[in-house]
Amino acid sequence: MHGRRGKKHYSARERENLRRKQEQERELRAAPQWHQIKGLRRPPERPRPAVARPLTDTRRRDFDELAAALPDDCRHEIRGPFRRLHTVVLRHRPGLLDPPYLNGVVSLALATWHEDPETWRPRGKGLSSAFRSLVIHLLQSYPLSPHLWDLPLFTNGFDLEPRQRAMQFLTHLAFGSSPRLLHRGILPAPLTRRMLHLLTNPPYPMPYESMVRRAQVLGHGGREQLAACLASTRLARFQPREDYWHDFIHWCCRQDDLDLESVGPLVDFLHDRVEAGEPLALAGRTHASLCRLMRAWHRELANRRAQASEVYTPSGLAAGVWVTARHEDGAPGAGARWEVREILTGTDLIREGRAMGHCVASYGGAIAGRRASIWSLTCNGQRRVTIEAAAGSREIRQVRGKANRIPKPIEARIVERWALKNKLEIRCWAMNRALGRGKG
Repeated sequence: MHGRRGKKHYSARERENLRRKQEQERELRAAPQWHQIKGLRRPPERPRPAVARPLTDTRRRDFDELAAALPDDCRHEIRGPFRRLHTVVLRHRPGLLDPPYLNGVVSLALATWHEDPETWRPRGKGLSSAFRSLVIHLLQSYPLSPHLWDLPLFTNGFDLEPRQRAMQFLTHLAFGSSPRLLHRGILPAPLTRRMLHLLTNPPYPMPYESMVRRAQVLGHGGREQLAACLASTRLARFQPREDYWHDFIHWCCRQDDLDLESVGPLVDFLHDRVEAGEPLALAGRTHASLCRLMRAWHRELANRRAQASEVYTPSGLAAGVWVTARHEDGAPGAGARWEVREILTGTDLIREGRAMGHCVASYGGAIAGRRASIWSLTCNGQRRVTIEAAAGSREIRQVRGKANRIPKPIEARIVERWALKNKLEIRCWAMNRALGRGKG
């Protein structure tokens, strides 16, 4: 009979009959032809033939060749831990030695492990599930937000310092420590308790620096669009004067008339003042007054000749030429010739800045330090947009037209083709907005 809550109560006779039925079922399963007795066409648990899966070039390479392809500053630092991970991953999930999971395995070699990798057994059918199970096995002693376990895949750049900072942050949280105890070497930006809560609960996987910028923006009452815009500027990486940039983010969140298209140029302008040792005070300034100072700085850049004699080292990315079937305005025609070429001299850099009316001339130090590479997109010989590609992380950070306008859809599609050719990731707010996707 049923009780008041709808739960069935079995009598002693019914329980005995159920026990006998279960025993008979177990005896049938022990028989070799039990599937024929049950009327099945074939046994459900049959041995599956081994399928020889083809190995890619990355999987065929031995450890020495794979270690030689690692970034120079990471090679000696992680050689021992990476060898142990390479042996375990090659035994259980060799697909994790292919990009983009190889980048995550390299980052895990920089972390402090909680468990021995030899005891790891992958879980899940796909590579993403197997990689997350590897991260949780090595680091977990405290439950975290699910998206934090994908942080090794989004380490920003090939430099050793950003990778170490991201892994120290993840290890600190995974071992159960409070985020308020993070020292300035791991978290140089000053964050409130609400910002720390936003930092440790991201809505989707993203790089560590982008997580910090998003927490700062939302903690000050800003929008997700502003956080995505800041992630495509110089602030995508931590700066020496993080206190000053924290005040700048707060200033941006308080501006009701803030134009997101001007955020990138404003960051470049203020960055130049900070490097010169004369940071501009933001208290009491409006968006219009700061833009006037920025335009005056652009006119000053047009007259700079100090870096005209510089010659830069090529970045190694390939140029590209495409011919479209129609002109960029959509009218039928013979087609337009689009070309992407790298700027390798200080003279060309200054000419690009003068012709386009933006601050690309201030990127000479970043190009010389191999932190960025600058490319120019032309259509039938006329300059259309200027592209900044981050040297280490292989991503497109900025794409700007004349007077810092965002690219047009046809220009964004050409830049997307060039990025696909060079296997670059697009993390540019202006590009996502021009292509009609993302949070722009």
